[in-house]
Amino acid sequence: MIRGVQRQLMYVHRDGSFSAFGERCWRNDKCEGSLWLSAFVLRVFSEISEFSEVDFPNILNKTAAYLLESQNPRTGAFPHRGEVFSTYLLGGVDSEQVGGSEPPSVTAFGVIAMKTFMDKALKVVYSNETGTALMQRKAPYSNAINSALQFLSRNRPTSSRYTQVLELYALSMMVDNNDGIRTLDPTDTDVRSQ
Repeated sequence: MIRGVQRQLMYVHRDGSFSAFGERCWRNDKCEGSLWLSAFVLRVFSEISEFSEVDFPNILNKTAAYLLESQNPRTGAFPHRGEVFSTYLLGGVDSEQVGGSEPPSVTAFGVIAMKTFMDKALKVVYSNETGTALMQRKAPYSNAINSALQFLSRNRPTSSRYTQVLELYALSMMVDNNDGIRTLDPTDTDVRSQ
């Protein structure tokens, strides 16, 4: 596990994002991290944070901050930024028409990563803090998730099963939460029919 984490760290950018080639450009001068890949790494690293000896606080904080800064403050969406070279990993992201440069699937994946970070990694990153102090640390992520959930509720996909599954998984993570996240009404017929 430690070797895999160390190998993944070769692909981190200074801003906390991750890409397939790291900061080495392979075809142009603009080396941009992938939001989708960064969310994926944040989720996985958050899930293993309590079991690994790698120095996670700095890495997790920078990657979570990258996601927060990337979120569109007006719409709540996470944009499709950077490249991921495996269409298998992306599922339906590239072909998704709903949302244009802000596909709902990327936003759903961002929600999943943020919620996993809040639930699993924040208590490791800020192990000396409890109660109100820890809740204050969670506030920006709760706000980002609320904003993203509103985007998802306004941009329901009709064609992509992949996106529907991601959205439902993201929503299922909000059940019985006490992080200040407002979930969508489960009696909403649009939610139940998906």
